[in-house]
Amino acid sequence: MLQRTLKMLAVAALAIGAVLASNASATASSTTDAPSMAKTRYGCPAGYVCIYPKGQSYTKSNPDQMFWSYGHHNLTGRYGNHYVMNNQWVEQGYDAYAFLNSGYNGSGKVLHWIGDGGQISGVNLTPVNSITLNP
Repeated sequence: MLQRTLKMLAVAALAIGAVLASNASATASSTTDAPSMAKTRYGCPAGYVCIYPKGQSYTKSNPDQMFWSYGHHNLTGRYGNHYVMNNQWVEQGYDAYAFLNSGYNGSGKVLHWIGDGGQISGVNLTPVNSITLNP
C-alpha cells in the first residue's frame, strides 16, 4: 500500500512539474519574443520617429535625430529634403502617426503626415517647425 501511494505521488509530482515547465516556457516566450514587425529599421529603433541627415539616403546613413515620446517636438535648423521614418507600430487598435507641423509646439498647419509601420517619406523640412507623435 505504501509503495503504491509513493508511486502515485511520484507520478503526480512529475505531472505537476511538466505543467509548470510548460507554463514557464510559454510565459518566457511570450515576454521575450517581440512581434516580428517591431524592429530597428535603417538605424531607427522600434517605436521611434527618426530624421535622417539632409540629402542622405536612409539606406546609407543613420538617423541624426530621433523622437519616441508622444506629443510635440520642436525642430530647429532643419532645411531641405530629409527622409523621415515613422517606426511606430499599431498597438491595441490605435494608429501611430507622425505629423509635420508648420508652427512650433504642434501649431499651424499639418504639412505632412506619415503613417505607422516603418513608413518613410522624403520631405522638405524647411517649412516644418515641429513634429507631433500621436498614438
